[in-house]
Amino acid sequence: MAAIVIATLWFGSFPTILFFCVYRGQGLQTLWTILPISYLVLNLNLFVNYIYFTDWNEVGEEVKKRMLTQSSETLSSSNERSEIVDENTRLV
Repeated sequence: MAAIVIATLWFGSFPTILFFCVYRGQGLQTLWTILPISYLVLNLNLFVNYIYFTDWNEVGEEVKKRMLTQSSETLSSSNERSEIVDENTRLV
């Protein structure tokens, strides 16, 4: 994902901004026109990367494993808390 950001912004937007704003002398107005377009291209690149190059079945399995681990930890910690007697569990 970092490679997409670097490729889009440094190798795409930066040279475009240099060419149009500096070398052709079109200034800040052109800069503010190029920036939203370059970030639109960046978002499209990230979107395509997530859609086509992510194994969503693997992501789903990992989420299930995490949820099961967290729920079992929550149950074990709630059982441990019920055995400990202090001022929060019982008034003296």
